[in-house]
Amino acid sequence: MKTPTIETYLRVLYELGEGSGNDVAPTGAVAKGLGVAQATATVAMQKLARHGYVDYAAYRGAKLTEAGRRLALQTVRAHRILEVFLTRVLNLDWAETHAEAQRLERAVSDALLERIDSYLGSPAHCPHGDPIPRADGSLPEIPARSLAECPAGSTFTPCRILGHSPNLLRYLKGIGLAFDVGGEVVANPANAGKMIVRLNGKKQEICRRVAARILVQNY
Repeated sequence: MKTPTIETYLRVLYELGEGSGNDVAPTGAVAKGLGVAQATATVAMQKLARHGYVDYAAYRGAKLTEAGRRLALQTVRAHRILEVFLTRVLNLDWAETHAEAQRLERAVSDALLERIDSYLGSPAHCPHGDPIPRADGSLPEIPARSLAECPAGSTFTPCRILGHSPNLLRYLKGIGLAFDVGGEVVANPANAGKMIVRLNGKKQEICRRVAARILVQNY
């Protein structure tokens, strides 16, 4: 893998905060997200801080500044539009698109990106359900809650998967979870490690930790 760019670091920082609800992203999590050594990520965080893109504290992590967030959203937009293109046009599996889009996100020009966006019909979200920032930096709202919060007897339609783990995405595809397929919560006992859902007429056990990463609507 090529050395990540400043923009890619900022995108990962944004996505880590987006997925956890925590503004400060630990350096170790950034390193893991990019497949680099923690020492490499630390040097990058220090460089980003010097440029004014993050507030960085050793042993704690980094938080995007307003300038960093603006640049991050530009890269997030490019990344997620490319994911849609790779899935819809080239028929890549949703488990593959994140890594491929990461390789392409800084190679595509702004003009070409807008042509691709127009060709795709300006999609609101990527194949994993993550909202695509508009050209002005605003974000479409996708009201949802985690599957882990849904009570027994409720119905749901998956709309977003937090994180881009290929193994997780392949697992979810394997059990029949898809954005256009509704499901039902069969059992969700308090303090249990698993819940039971019905997908495509079949009962499936899902670890609550995994269910917390599945956002749903129509609950």
